[in-house]
Amino acid sequence: MNLVEVFLDEGAKDEYYRKIAYRCVDALIEKFRTKIKPSYVGLDDKHRVTAAFRGSQMDAPPDLKEYFEKFMFFTTADTMDGEHGAVYNFVNSGKVTDIINLIINTPSADSYDEEEWKFLNYLDGHSWVKESRITLVHEFVHLLDAQRAQDPKYWSKAPYDSDKMRAGDKAEIEKYYNTPVEYNAYVQQELENVDSIIRNRASSMNDVKRLIGVSDANSFVKKFLEAVYAPFRKNMTMDTRKRVAKRANQYWQDLERRFSG
Repeated sequence: MNLVEVFLDEGAKDEYYRKIAYRCVDALIEKFRTKIKPSYVGLDDKHRVTAAFRGSQMDAPPDLKEYFEKFMFFTTADTMDGEHGAVYNFVNSGKVTDIINLIINTPSADSYDEEEWKFLNYLDGHSWVKESRITLVHEFVHLLDAQRAQDPKYWSKAPYDSDKMRAGDKAEIEKYYNTPVEYNAYVQQELENVDSIIRNRASSMNDVKRLIGVSDANSFVKKFLEAVYAPFRKNMTMDTRKRVAKRANQYWQDLERRFSG
């Protein structure tokens, strides 16, 4: 099954998978809070200082172990503009299938030697992961989608040229943002933003409307479309925009059902 088929029932299991994703991220944040030790610290193939952490060694909560078992998390020092970034990669091997790499914004990619990185990891690892929570939810959604698709080859059949996309080719960038795997992750990422606003604070739909700053489903969908990650919003095709609006509307209907009782 490919992800196009997985997402045909738009958003039917949004909340279920989103909750797993953000619980996985919270578990990761907690492990860094307790100063988890990396299984490896060294230089990657681009000569960047990187630290590797095996999910199987993180002692994840019992109901999350299946997601951590073949998962590896990396922190990598790199020069980049703006906020911390993260990427998800699927590796078809027996021991590891899912890799999330958190790119740490540093003044110079060569500014950390291995010993300094070990020291900084203990000081700042928790804050780096915590500050990147929403981005990591996005990447864990990718991890969960890979398991939902049950088709490892799907991830090597991306309908865009990644090299051209990174070089700024507008057509390839548009293809990237409109692939099912990406628009699903960006939608889930923004829904988690909304969840975080109302979580433990809303006990009625009036509370929801007040906290989010909307009056009904239509105003929520409009606000949601304006709030999603800016490059994603800018590159959405009309078809993707309709799909995102449908997911936002379903989320609102789910909220109404939740608070109607």
